[in-house]
Amino acid sequence: MAELGMNVRQDGGDDPQELHDLGVRWVRFKPTTHQDLTDYVNDCHAFDPPIQVLLVVDGDSLTRFAADGSNQGPLTPDEAAAIYAARYDVDTCRVDAWELGNEMDHDLGDEKLTPEARAKLRREIQQQLKDLGAAFRAAMPDALLVTAGSDRSRPEFLEEANLTQFSVVAIHPYGAAPPNSVSPYGFGPVTGIVERFRDVAKTKKMKGKPTGARAPLWVTEWGVNWSDFGGPGASPVADAVKYQQEMMDYLRHTNEVEVAFVFCWSCDHVPPFGLHFDPGCPVPEAEADDRLEAFAEAIGAAVTA
Repeated sequence: MAELGMNVRQDGGDDPQELHDLGVRWVRFKPTTHQDLTDYVNDCHAFDPPIQVLLVVDGDSLTRFAADGSNQGPLTPDEAAAIYAARYDVDTCRVDAWELGNEMDHDLGDEKLTPEARAKLRREIQQQLKDLGAAFRAAMPDALLVTAGSDRSRPEFLEEANLTQFSVVAIHPYGAAPPNSVSPYGFGPVTGIVERFRDVAKTKKMKGKPTGARAPLWVTEWGVNWSDFGGPGASPVADAVKYQQEMMDYLRHTNEVEVAFVFCWSCDHVPPFGLHFDPGCPVPEAEADDRLEAFAEAIGAAVTA
């Protein structure tokens, strides 16, 4: 059975107590150079059992920001690794895992790419992943490193990638069809995506993985785009709730996925995603309550709204 994870805001604004009460055992967010969230990490770790922390390094994480938030230019992988190791890989604060990159392979889905352009892009993605893996491994020798979550249905960019510094493969099966059901977007079954990436997790040489064994497979993002079902400001319709429940039932009970992170907790994080009402949410509080209640029912939680 997969452990339940949740994507949270990178400013530390999502209450760990509410997440813990719901049964969340992992949180995922993006670190930045100008925000010190060591207290938030330690607050998560203070529960029994603790909420473990996955930091995803992408975009803003690879940018140097001044204290006032102004952009000071890009960071090299080595610079980023050194900064974050000094903050989040020390005795007073040590996160549990690092995801290096986020949907790096998204543009491989562009049907206008020529075979030559696709091959070039694939090589660039593989090199970026290799460079990040080498930098973070050098800075944090014992860290659990996770490959960039893929939002593609096939592990095209991983098949020839060097994954020797990584211990976990990550996917983002947005819109996939739950078992014995259909996708609202006409996408293929989630079981097919899991099977293809599971094969990579088994056949690739990865850190800490015995020959013939399978490396862990994590879903580091999955969620419901509520506007695709109900429209802006509309209450979640039965089809959206049904889809959410079927996917969560699969992700929570399959033996092929070790951790499944929902995207996301707060409705003002990345609208129209989100389950929890906060000031600034672009949906009515009653709708957010409906979303959270339906989610709690899907995972069998006692806490609803």
